[in-house]
Amino acid sequence: APPPLPPPPPSPPPPPPPEGLAAGQTLDRIIRYELRDVGIHILICSASYSDREGTRRSFRKFFKFAVQNPLSMKSKTHSLSHSDEILVETQLQNATPHLLFLESVAFSPAAAFSSEPLTGELAGGGAAEGGAAEGGAAEGG
Repeated sequence: APPPLPPPPPSPPPPPPPEGLAAGQTLDRIIRYELRDVGIHILICSASYSDREGTRRSFRKFFKFAVQNPLSMKSKTHSLSHSDEILVETQLQNATPHLLFLESVAFSPAAAFSSEPLTGELAGGGAAEGGAAEGGAAEGG
């Protein structure tokens, strides 16, 4: 199994809230946070304020959304009987309804193995966007 991914860097602190909002004025914030867990997430937005009488009030709004992995990967291994080589066959599939562009694809074997990059064509006849698709052959060591 691959090593666990490090935690994402924290978002920078937001700027301080304004002293007040005029009638019809809005307050917009963009929060950047890398979601690494697939599944249902809930974003909770809350606001606290004081009304004209000085009573402190607050409210919350919940936004529920799904995070899905855009790529599906299936792998098979094949041991060659005439040598100590193992061939690894890996299939990447776009699991989204949209076009994806792959910047690179690399095979990173465990320390006990070495690999040789292979270039090839994507299913459908075209070369991978930004270069040839890369797979690998692993050899026991």
